[in-house]
Amino acid sequence: MQSHGAEMLRLAITYMSEKRIGVCAPLHDAVFLTCKIEDEERTIRLMTECMRRASMNVIGAVVPIEVGVTRYPDRFVPKKKPTAIKTWNE
Repeated sequence: MQSHGAEMLRLAITYMSEKRIGVCAPLHDAVFLTCKIEDEERTIRLMTECMRRASMNVIGAVVPIEVGVTRYPDRFVPKKKPTAIKTWNE
């Protein structure tokens, strides 16, 4: 499972790069992106297509995708991960 998940993420990021999506960083099974506010809907749509395509290519099925948006001046804070919150705050 781990290797398939890693391959799906690798492919998804490759597809996103081909579509000129601003990939900032992967994190476990997630991807941090950047875009202009006026491009947000388009970027989310393209990112979702890339992730679905990657999962279909690797396992032959679409993996459910959750999308969260954080806008400046706010910052991403993983509410369900107390250790991560401590790390971010440091």
